[in-house]
Amino acid sequence: MSIPAIAARRTVKVFTGAAVARATIESLVEAATWAPCHRLTQPWRFAAIDREGIARLCSFVQQPPVCEAVLPRKLPSICERLAACGAIIQVTCVLAESEEQRREDRDATAAAVQNLLLAAHEAGFGSFWSTSPLLAHPAVLRWFGSDPVLEGHVGTIWLGTPAESPTPPARRPLADVLRWA
Repeated sequence: MSIPAIAARRTVKVFTGAAVARATIESLVEAATWAPCHRLTQPWRFAAIDREGIARLCSFVQQPPVCEAVLPRKLPSICERLAACGAIIQVTCVLAESEEQRREDRDATAAAVQNLLLAAHEAGFGSFWSTSPLLAHPAVLRWFGSDPVLEGHVGTIWLGTPAESPTPPARRPLADVLRWA
């Protein structure tokens, strides 16, 4: 993958509603699992839902106590945008006992998410890495089959055929972010 391919990937928040095939989701998750991880812990966990699952999720998140995780005025627009996704992938990380290992494992899982996002872009899909408190709610984690005591939320990937082409945001010049020691 080249720098132009990395720079071309955009966060997409508006989708057409077209379904994403399960085989595609499996391929994206497999790409995610090739991320580097210290001690080869492979701490990432993924749970995916298709269009039918998204409809069930939208109904679930509108019920207390989950709906209370966001401002009431935001919930309808979140559900409307979710409903247009082709698939949703919930990403969690196994919670190690030591704080050092937890940090390393979360970083590795973040690298796995980036792999997934780049693979989705390469396959022609748009994606959005969400850390919304609504989708990180412990009840939502359980709904996806995760135990929030054993796994921590890293993000929810909204996936689908893009209905927009966002313009690239400005990036800081290299001189602002790179120090030579």
